[in-house]
Amino acid sequence: MQANKFTTTWINLRESYDMLSRSNLLQNLYKNNKMNLKKVIDLGGGNGSFLRWCHYKNIIYDDFLIVDNDEALLKSFYPRTKSYLSTMSLSLVKDNMMSYRIQSLKKNKDGFITLKKQDLYKSIDIINDYNLVSFSAVSDLLSKKFIKCLFDKIDKGTNLYFSICFDGRVKWKNKNKHDKYIVSMFNQHQKQEKTTGVALGLNSINFIKSLSKKNDYKIYIADSSWSVDSYDNDSRIFQKAYLSTIYKPLKKFELIDQDILEDWLRSKQIDIESKNSNLVVGHKDILIET
Repeated sequence: MQANKFTTTWINLRESYDMLSRSNLLQNLYKNNKMNLKKVIDLGGGNGSFLRWCHYKNIIYDDFLIVDNDEALLKSFYPRTKSYLSTMSLSLVKDNMMSYRIQSLKKNKDGFITLKKQDLYKSIDIINDYNLVSFSAVSDLLSKKFIKCLFDKIDKGTNLYFSICFDGRVKWKNKNKHDKYIVSMFNQHQKQEKTTGVALGLNSINFIKSLSKKNDYKIYIADSSWSVDSYDNDSRIFQKAYLSTIYKPLKKFELIDQDILEDWLRSKQIDIESKNSNLVVGHKDILIET
């Protein structure tokens, strides 16, 4: 099966937008009962951006397990997280390459962090050891089989959180006549063989909803879309990188008109450089109380 490879550069670029766009669903769950997030497992957690968001929102845990099959992303966890936490007067103590402790001036510890290099299917076997099972920005890459397996395995009382779920919407303020065609092709391309099987793409959200209702689980959905302008250099760099995540896979897609793709790319690049490219990428957050 094809592995989903995301560069560390891209993961780091998108983190600030993910930080700002996540909804308050998880914060509300935490406020209702802090035990809901006492033990967290973050599946497909990359280099720990969701963990850093938890600290950004002052969500405190006892144990946090990050599972990913990408060794390069896991290796980048320590330097990036240590640097981030230092701005919050927290220190990240490294016991070994896969085990860490967070310490602060106010408390002896804020929590234990473990990294694990493992396939997502194998990780399903341990989800019920945790209060919260998190997936960040990967729902569209998951297969129907994997999500069904997840719901079949999960115990009553374990919370599921899918954040930054791509819903298929990509819109630019400065429209191009080929926008709808390109976005349609991109959404079609997403439904291919990925790490867990044939990916659901934008249909993952409805499939997760249907399984939740079938099992009579409480489900909450909120918007977590990116909204990106092009007025400063950082936003233009990010828009160019995002443009590349659309262009590169479509360049190898046999069903697309390559001339239209190239024309569309040039037009978007000009818009970005001229600071005339306000972008919205549709996402949803989904919280499920089983």
